[in-house]
Amino acid sequence: MITYFYRATTWADAQRNGPVKITMKENGPVVASLLVESEAPGCRSLVREVRLTADADYVELIDTVDKLARRHPSEAAGFPFRPKRRQGKR
Repeated sequence: MITYFYRATTWADAQRNGPVKITMKENGPVVASLLVESEAPGCRSLVREVRLTADADYVELIDTVDKLARRHPSEAAGFPFRPKRRQGKR
């Protein structure tokens, strides 16, 4: 799962999202998806959906962040993601 990172001032003080609650959202023959909900610093809520669609050769990752209104010059939030490549594929 992709981790959410939040920093109020510096990356040395960066915080991650809290424990997750996973529920089934869609369970049909065409679309299946999971909701991944957690508390996250700097947010009212953080909801992520992992969705598979029949006959698709990709996975959809949908991140919904309800961010708190904080204004600090160094504030940042991010979802670092490094997919692993199959050997021989570019």
